[in-house]
Amino acid sequence: MAANNATSAQPLLTADGTPLKTSLQRSLRRSKLRATALVLPPLIFLLSLFIFPIGNLLTRSTDDTLINYQLPLTFAMLNQWDREQLPDEALFEAMFLDLTSLNKYLIKDNFATAVDPDDPAWKVAIPKKGPYREAMIEIAPHWEAASTWQSIYEIAVVASNATGTPKEIKHQQKRAQFNICSTLTPLTNAACSKLYKALNKWDGVSEPDESLFKALFKDLASANKFLLGKSSTRMNYEKPGFKSLIKKSSRKLKKVSEPPYKEAMIKADKRWGDIKFWHALLAMQEPQTTGYYLNAVDRKWDENHDVAMQPEERRVYVMLWWRTFLVSLIVTVGCLILAYPVSHLLATLPLKYSNLLMICVLMPFWTSLLVRIVAWMIMLQQQGVVNDTLVMLGLPDEHRLPMMYNFTGT
Repeated sequence: MAANNATSAQPLLTADGTPLKTSLQRSLRRSKLRATALVLPPLIFLLSLFIFPIGNLLTRSTDDTLINYQLPLTFAMLNQWDREQLPDEALFEAMFLDLTSLNKYLIKDNFATAVDPDDPAWKVAIPKKGPYREAMIEIAPHWEAASTWQSIYEIAVVASNATGTPKEIKHQQKRAQFNICSTLTPLTNAACSKLYKALNKWDGVSEPDESLFKALFKDLASANKFLLGKSSTRMNYEKPGFKSLIKKSSRKLKKVSEPPYKEAMIKADKRWGDIKFWHALLAMQEPQTTGYYLNAVDRKWDENHDVAMQPEERRVYVMLWWRTFLVSLIVTVGCLILAYPVSHLLATLPLKYSNLLMICVLMPFWTSLLVRIVAWMIMLQQQGVVNDTLVMLGLPDEHRLPMMYNFTGT
């Protein structure tokens, strides 16, 4: 009896002497690893092609930093405005400087949340035809030191010493021009070609000369035009007409060099005297915004940063949402109503008839989508087959049914 108990207490072993429990655990672990290995490739595919891009898109949809780089001084002073009447001369001057000067790219704290409006560097004018060095150093003294230029100098040197085929070398040099510009500005798709050439002629140690500052000025001026275009597009989302206002003003204000700026800007375009355009700036003041999502439900931020309805003529999205859901519901119900009888017939009819019915069901899928669309257009247009048939049956010719480009026929 004791021997039997001792035998039963011993663990069961596999043929190779491994405990059965351990062997089963190993087998289960291997099965899990195989399952993970099978699932991992499609998971990586899903993440790389869908999840990450969608996440990036959602992140970018709340990003409003570009406009903060374009109008740093204006946004820094915007909170001092009472919002009840047209801004005073100081705010007009800030807008003028943001639109016409390149100082924002040279000053270290050039983002709206970090700007010091009292810094005299904002009002230093850079001569358009030079000399540039003295004025730019007055704006930002750190540009006088060679160390300030080192980061962009290294980018230029690495690209100039690139190896490979001529095409690869050219690509690396072009990429370096983009990298230099993205270091100096918030833009990633602008090239600083003049500065790249000037940096390659510099030894990287001596004091930066006029040629470097001239190249810097020229490339920053080009980048500023590009940034202004992108920023005005963003502003136009908030207030229609802003893009044309910015473009027109940036051209006309080139001739203005002295105050009063308020009078000059209103003279350049009367819309600067419309307080609604200034109220629209308040909605773009924060680096992160939910304005695009609010716009999708016909809402917006008002001048007090409260959620408000869009003007009557711009309330279209909620209507389109409801219409989309309604059409989807009707189509879904219609498909169910049509599908169940057909599936029942396919299941119950004799084989020769069910095969014929299956061919009829599959036939549209063998036809090009373009051909199907054109066929529907031929049938549903006012001079189409359906209307012609109805006219033949007695419908007055002047009462032909509109069955396209509307709720019924989309």
